[in-house]
Amino acid sequence: MKICISSTGKDLNADVDPRFGRCQYFLVVDTETMTVEIISNESTAASSGAGIQAAQTVVRSGVNSVITGNIGPNAFQTLQAAGINVITGVNGTVKDIVEKFKKGELKETNTPSVESHFGMGNKKKGKSMKICIPTNGNNGLDEAIGEHFGRVPTYTIVDLDTNEVKVVPNTSEHMGGVGYPPEIMVREGVNVLVCRGLGQRAISMFAETGIDVYIGASGTVKDAISAFRQGQLKKADIGDACGRHAFRDEHEHHHEHHGEHCK
Repeated sequence: MKICISSTGKDLNADVDPRFGRCQYFLVVDTETMTVEIISNESTAASSGAGIQAAQTVVRSGVNSVITGNIGPNAFQTLQAAGINVITGVNGTVKDIVEKFKKGELKETNTPSVESHFGMGNKKKGKSMKICIPTNGNNGLDEAIGEHFGRVPTYTIVDLDTNEVKVVPNTSEHMGGVGYPPEIMVREGVNVLVCRGLGQRAISMFAETGIDVYIGASGTVKDAISAFRQGQLKKADIGDACGRHAFRDEHEHHHEHHGEHCK
């Protein structure tokens, strides 16, 4: 069995880090062989969404259980959705905690132990983690994801910290308005775009605005959020784009690309 422990250092003698999303390292321990994999937590300095990003990293490592001091609601939900057990309230060295786990002395927790943004200390809290999904209508979490990124009638924005859902109309030039979709999302404070796919120019424009893009989503908004939380979507780069059309004329054409529509 593989377990993941939030750690202040790179070996079993290090103390357990009481923070999950902003711990220094994750130590993945095989309880049968006692081999250790060290994962640096790249979410430590994130202004928002650290818990979710850290949880996605842990999910990809293929562990069965997570052991930490405290964990917030977003990270907890992400791990639960992936079928990973969570144990909180521990302290001491990683080695001691592994031994207690093997002896069955640690109990699984059923709820988050702290609120969002725990572990930020005196650092100014960042904005909420907002995800935008191109959608076909106004049905919120139950709305279907739109086929064509630029031509959808609405964008559904989900705040992962508050669970607030907001649907905004697509007022870009693709729909007879002005400007481009990335500008709409910047105004709404979006951090991440989750969609089926999109073109090269669009990816470049999102990169310029600082909005991350994840592709491969399908189904409803609720499905997309679940896939994002579980780390099942791919972070897009230029190599993932459809290169046949510039962003300006993407709304005039579409074709099959790797089995999906090019957006």
